[in-house]
Amino acid sequence: MSLHPHSSGCKDSSSWTSCHVHWPSFRCCLSVMANGHDNLVSRSRFSAADQALFKKLLAEQTEMLCMEFQTGFTNINNSLATTNTMLANIQSLLADINHTVTGVMNRLSTLETAKGVTGVLIE
Repeated sequence: MSLHPHSSGCKDSSSWTSCHVHWPSFRCCLSVMANGHDNLVSRSRFSAADQALFKKLLAEQTEMLCMEFQTGFTNINNSLATTNTMLANIQSLLADINHTVTGVMNRLSTLETAKGVTGVLIE
């Protein structure tokens, strides 16, 4: 059985967030899993009161798990944003270094050309 939200029939979007493109898929998978367990409890030989208690506990645990996933994805996204900023800073630093090295190389080339023409190395 596929747990992809478009193939599972899951329509629960009440707690979906836009923080990460994959969060809705996990949210939907958890809903499908909870519905499956809920159906098993409903078909069990437990009393109606026990079934209601199991369903309540299952719903609470599923919601807690969803919140943990959401927090995890938020933390991952924040870390990725920080990493992207750091990489952009490194890229900028490397561009500055490249510019400086290119300037030094051009200066050395100019000095070598001048020495070749005049026979004197200008420092």
